[in-house]
Amino acid sequence: MLHTPRGQLATVDLPSSVPDVMKLFSCAAGVKLSPEATPATYRLLANANADTARSNNLAKDHWKRLRPFLVDKGPICDSKDELAKSYDYPSGHATRGWTFGLVLADAEHDRATPIQMRARAYGESRIVCGAHNMSAIEAGRLGATVTLETVRQTPAYQADLEAARTELKAARANPALAPEAGACSAEAGLVAKSVLVGLRR
Repeated sequence: MLHTPRGQLATVDLPSSVPDVMKLFSCAAGVKLSPEATPATYRLLANANADTARSNNLAKDHWKRLRPFLVDKGPICDSKDELAKSYDYPSGHATRGWTFGLVLADAEHDRATPIQMRARAYGESRIVCGAHNMSAIEAGRLGATVTLETVRQTPAYQADLEAARTELKAARANPALAPEAGACSAEAGLVAKSVLVGLRR
């Protein structure tokens, strides 16, 4: 599957820094996202990411489950040496992607469906890459959801969310910040179907 368009998207999804991941959500959000163009949104995402990553890392250190390629042979699209330094469960990428999906959907209710579809696909790219088991992806989503449920109630989150909403509304009205339509259409086709379809028992 690595040598298919979906495999290529999984390779595109390898970066995991906040600036890189917010950029990957640009098509879904309907605006080019970056720390420079959308600083309030960047602050909101970075803070939420720090909260969910902290919880995810505690779980990783507790379960210490080996990556799938260390148990069964198979191709991967990342560095084995780097991946082997951390554990499989829960997935940090899935946690981060789901966090971004939930937060951006809070900020742009009208874009919630494409945003959540991109969030799902970002996590599932780790299955395509051979970096995680399915359960690690699902656990990452669950951890992000539970942690954010608490974070959302804080005054700091609510204040940052309002600032991001105002910023994104203005940014979407700026033609210079519109994502490239052709690339977004191709991406939408790739993320429309979950790679887990057919894998469940």
